[in-house]
Amino acid sequence: MFDLFNYQQNQLIEHYQQARAKADFAIQKLNQQCCRIFYPGTFRQYSGQLLEAANQMDEIRRRYDSLERDIADIQSVAHDRAEALREAKEKIAEARAKADKSKGRKAKTTRQPG
Repeated sequence: MFDLFNYQQNQLIEHYQQARAKADFAIQKLNQQCCRIFYPGTFRQYSGQLLEAANQMDEIRRRYDSLERDIADIQSVAHDRAEALREAKEKIAEARAKADKSKGRKAKTTRQPG
């Protein structure tokens, strides 16, 4: 169960990182267009394109910020779930130890990762 959750979390993070890379690339391309537009003597000719590029950059930045918030949310949920899973494993181990002790058996030791 935990492995499936880690896989899903990693897939989501990878998806958002790819989207962020695409947004960064789009912003870079729009910045290049803006630099060409501001070349001396061409501003009036390209002012409509400049406005459109600025609007596109704003939209990309809004999406980028949204992706950043989504990634932070995913990482927060993943951390909370991992902590809850660790606590559940500890409680299960304690319950098993108590059950073994009450039956008079030697308690099994649990392996700690790492």
